[in-house]
Amino acid sequence: MKNFQNVIILSAELSTNTFEGNRQRTLNLKGCLEDLNISHKGATGVYKGDSEVSFVCLPKNLEEIEALKDFAFKSFKQESILMQDTSGTCYLIYEDDSSEIIGKFRTVNAKYTDVLDSYTVLNGVVYTTEKVA
Repeated sequence: MKNFQNVIILSAELSTNTFEGNRQRTLNLKGCLEDLNISHKGATGVYKGDSEVSFVCLPKNLEEIEALKDFAFKSFKQESILMQDTSGTCYLIYEDDSSEIIGKFRTVNAKYTDVLDSYTVLNGVVYTTEKVA
């Protein structure tokens, strides 16, 4: 069985904020990630046509996972974060710590993004989740 890395994708943006407000929130989150030395890359997250600056993080341990959840829910009032566990299964995790399995990551050709509800663009590669039977 292939082992996967824990991955968490989160954003600081809120749809109700101004562009400048979201820019500042994103800079604040980036600073938090850097302060704790959590491995991360900037990405673009898209959900139902709305795009936002997101961070793809590679937490090393449970402590970093909990810190990322705190950033998302307590500091930046996010609705959910996306997490891939070491089995490769992806979940949406909510503030009350409930979760929903949404499948596994797969890459897609960028020309097909118009038919996707949600996806992440990292280093020019488009990732989405797909339910696995």
